Amino acid sequence: MASDEDYTSFLEKANQPTGAATASTTSAISKLPNQADLPSQSSNIPPALKSLDVAFTSESDEPFEPFAVPYPGSSLPDAAEFAKVIKHEKGQAGVEELSVKDFDPSGEYAEVLEKVAEAARNRGEVKCFRVDAGRSTKVLYYVVGLDREMGRLVGVRAVSVES
Repeated sequence: MASDEDYTSFLEKANQPTGAATASTTSAISKLPNQADLPSQSSNIPPALKSLDVAFTSESDEPFEPFAVPYPGSSLPDAAEFAKVIKHEKGQAGVEELSVKDFDPSGEYAEVLEKVAEAARNRGEVKCFRVDAGRSTKVLYYVVGLDREMGRLVGVRAVSVES
């Protein structure tokens, strides 16, 4: 039988507000691949992405987070190149390029796609990627555009829980 302390600890965890992130939840999310590799300093983020307030619909409903990373290419990367840019530990095997239609079949993320295209300033071209986060139920979705003038990839990413 469990001790009183174990039971009390269980009850305290069970009674935490659902919106509050526990230390273990916060550390688990921060350990997802690619989260720390992409700079998120507000000075690098295009204004069009800073104002975006949309969540990716999944079991976790995480908000899209803007990012900007240096990129010397003259066109949007394919899955293999994107895996290198985000330093994905599994390489291309963990990165899948999605068509915009596959990423957003019902038009739910039209604002996200528009804002990324606006931030990229490249004739509205964007690419979408699904990245294996190293856990069976968590993946990262990226919507990416190329800002040729600044030599960088700009876009948003969101954590999705898919069980």
